[in-house]
Amino acid sequence: MRLYLVRHGQTEDNRQRRYCGARDTPLNFQGRRQAIALCRSGVLPRPDVVFSSPLCRSRQTAAIVLPEHQSVIAPELAELRFGCWEGLCWEEIMAQDAAAYAAWLADPVRCAPPDGETVAGLSQRTGDFLRRLRAQYANKTVVCFTHAGVIQTAVCLLLGKELNAVWSVPVEAASVSFFYVEAAVVCDYYLNRRAGAPS
Repeated sequence: MRLYLVRHGQTEDNRQRRYCGARDTPLNFQGRRQAIALCRSGVLPRPDVVFSSPLCRSRQTAAIVLPEHQSVIAPELAELRFGCWEGLCWEEIMAQDAAAYAAWLADPVRCAPPDGETVAGLSQRTGDFLRRLRAQYANKTVVCFTHAGVIQTAVCLLLGKELNAVWSVPVEAASVSFFYVEAAVVCDYYLNRRAGAPS
């Protein structure tokens, strides 16, 4: 399987460094420009199937980057749910509950934001989705439009990294991460490639 994981373009929440999570925020002007640049770059090959997160920022990115392909909506590709912290920046969260925020940063695998989701929960649904892809699309080219948290978690799962390292995986707006998977083994990959970046 040739798997391409694409992060959506920039939103206003991203620009202001606010936690988006399940907030259905659209692409801003820069995000649309990023998606257009990715479309024109030729980074993505012609896919056999395209999946998207149900959130509009991913669906909009998919429609701009691969306009001739209808995306299959996959709820498993939705971003980590940040609960009560959605729409807030880190300074606002620290002012509200510094202890909870510090605990979550120290152990996001087991600690969740208030009314939010743990990285362990995100890992479970991401892993289930990857196993389904391997079973159904073993010799196919698959493109998934999704979010930073999902891609970071998928990288950890596919490359055997500890989940506590999830936030150290670089995933910029409108970037592409690629994995060539044979019999559940990653034979080749690259991370965080953007339009105009060297091969």
